[in-house]
Amino acid sequence: MFRLLLLLACIVGLSAAVSIDGPSTARAIVGVPFTCAILTSGSVTAYTASGLPAGLTLDSASGRITGTPTTATGSPFTINLGATGATGIPLTLTVDVAGTGSVSNAGYVSITENAPSSIQLLSATAAPTFSEIGLPSGLSIDAVGLITGAPGLVGTYNVEISADSGTTATTMVIGVTIRSSGVPVLALPVQPQATAGAPFACWIHATDATNFSATGQPGWLILDAATGLLSGTPTSGLGGVNVSVAASNAFGTCTGIIAIPITTPGASDPVFRSPAVLLATEGSGVVWRAIATQNATWSAGSVPAALTLDISSGELTGIPAIGGTAGLYNMLLSAINPTTLSTFNTTLALRVLPAVMLAPTITAIAPPPLTVSVPAVIAMQTADGVPTSYSLVDSSGTFTVDSTGLISGTPTIAGIVTLQLTARNSAGSATTPLQTMVLAATTGAPLPIAPLQWTVTNGSAFAASLLATGTLTGWSINGLPTDVDPDLTTGRLIGRPTTTGRSNVLLSASNGAASNQTHAVLTVTDNPAGMPQIRDAGPWFLTVGQAATLVLIDNSGTSRWSATSLPAGLSLGSNGVIRGTPTAAALAQPILRATRSGKTAQTTALMSLTTAISGAPVITGPGSLTATADQAFTATLIATGSPVGWTVTGRPIWLSLDPATGTLSGTPTTTDVATTVLQVAAFNASGTSNTTMVLSFGPLGGGGGGGTTTDGVSGVSGGGCGAGAAGLVVLGLLGWRRRRLP
Repeated sequence: MFRLLLLLACIVGLSAAVSIDGPSTARAIVGVPFTCAILTSGSVTAYTASGLPAGLTLDSASGRITGTPTTATGSPFTINLGATGATGIPLTLTVDVAGTGSVSNAGYVSITENAPSSIQLLSATAAPTFSEIGLPSGLSIDAVGLITGAPGLVGTYNVEISADSGTTATTMVIGVTIRSSGVPVLALPVQPQATAGAPFACWIHATDATNFSATGQPGWLILDAATGLLSGTPTSGLGGVNVSVAASNAFGTCTGIIAIPITTPGASDPVFRSPAVLLATEGSGVVWRAIATQNATWSAGSVPAALTLDISSGELTGIPAIGGTAGLYNMLLSAINPTTLSTFNTTLALRVLPAVMLAPTITAIAPPPLTVSVPAVIAMQTADGVPTSYSLVDSSGTFTVDSTGLISGTPTIAGIVTLQLTARNSAGSATTPLQTMVLAATTGAPLPIAPLQWTVTNGSAFAASLLATGTLTGWSINGLPTDVDPDLTTGRLIGRPTTTGRSNVLLSASNGAASNQTHAVLTVTDNPAGMPQIRDAGPWFLTVGQAATLVLIDNSGTSRWSATSLPAGLSLGSNGVIRGTPTAAALAQPILRATRSGKTAQTTALMSLTTAISGAPVITGPGSLTATADQAFTATLIATGSPVGWTVTGRPIWLSLDPATGTLSGTPTTTDVATTVLQVAAFNASGTSNTTMVLSFGPLGGGGGGGTTTDGVSGVSGGGCGAGAAGLVVLGLLGWRRRRLP
């Protein structure tokens, strides 16, 4: 009995009638695209249509009539619709003469049920008034012709659309297909928008998708099939584009439509220029700036809760929260003309990656303004897990990163440079954007030059100088540690850093009327127990052609010394004695290293080498000075060239100077016994010569009075501090013992 019932059911199913359900009427416009579907119930293998006006054709497999009518003569037209196994019906097609406004992009679109989509109707008229008849349930149209929503009822829909409130109209077809179990679910959390000439990007949002595809996109719009990223720069307005998108997995495919309305700015309107794809990581700082071709104020929609946009600067900052911020974000960014208040939109695609426990996080770096042809150094700073490697992506090819996270390069072209920074260790990685604006060099302003990166061990003395080409009157310096003092006139940096870490330093070299900017880094390394501390790093002033000797000093006197980038003519012994005769004027910045018990301290020192002034005095003695506590001290400075006066700075309070004769005198007490560097200058009508002398102390209670000269350093022509430097002698003592130079 069951088999008989099953057989009867099959017979009934096979003999179910096929019928044509419409349409009975439709409208079209001469010269405007038209699409109309023959609606049927039952299984149809082929469709027919006779009496079609010129310009229209039938696809017999799909039952869709498409084309562009070429004439209204004979309208309304009677078209006989047919389908296999069905009784034909007539279709009355009214073709209107083109009016003042017509929808120009009627066609066929396919949407999976309940998949949020958007369709932008376009018209050539200056002020279209859009209307529709027959939209599927769940879709609606707004005043600018944007159809949005999620259709909920499977079927094929002929939709009459108009751009002049129905005076003329044409037809488009929306097919709503069934969604199978397990296939991806599309979403449209933000309606994308774009402006001609502005970078654009958006994500195709879909759950459980393994692959994405798209059709109908213009040449400027590129799809990443693996991630679902649509990106590019619209070349013209044209009102907008509609892109058919599909998200697929092993169970099937979900389809939808993404409309991208495109506005056209005027010549004086702001056009967004910054890259529109951002990649960040939970816990890592984001600092990114919207930049436009003209002055603009800014607004943004759908910004993640952890980020904020400054409306005046366009700077997007914040730290995506760990454990809740990861995901894909389509952010609507608006550049607003402050005069006309006209708004020009684009869409940014932000992806926030989840944080990984014990992996590094990257600290936010303020976007440094840079200059064409000026070198720059930027430090990638991290927290949490210790990085073992660094990398960056730079589409401009300007910058590289080393194994310590130092980013360096010399920009060659003005414009925006966006770096994607990554720090990683065995646990995982973090990434974040770093964006900078490279400006053309200001004509006539000085250009900063290398070195722009220095390293000093915590607790060691440090001295360096900023350098620039051209006429220089001063510097602007921001970001130095508080224990490093800058001289904004000379650019000298002097101090004894005590906080380990890296400082990103923004520099600007000026000649009073204009300036050029770049970026530098000061690195302060750790100083574990037992590591030397370098006590002196200058600045030391030497004169070309005059012999010089100086002694490097650390906190124990037992270190072995090495140096790189010493000026030509000078050499260093492992005992810390530098000897020689400099041969060329320069502002040298040698790297000094003191090693003890396998631990090495490093710093940068500063040497100013100047040309000797013809006819100026040459200081010849004494080479060094030794005093004894509680005993009278006296010494007379000596120079050739008949000096008419002397100055000595850095004198302890007990030491007096006769400026006419160069005689030093006084009596130190037990509280005064500390090695002192004296800056000595002798001058006459031709100029000034300078040197540095060291005043040291013999054993407490020892015999002998003032003016003692230590062999090996006496009579060395010296430099000093100030203009016309002519040489240098430095001698260091540890405890109360004098150090004899070999």
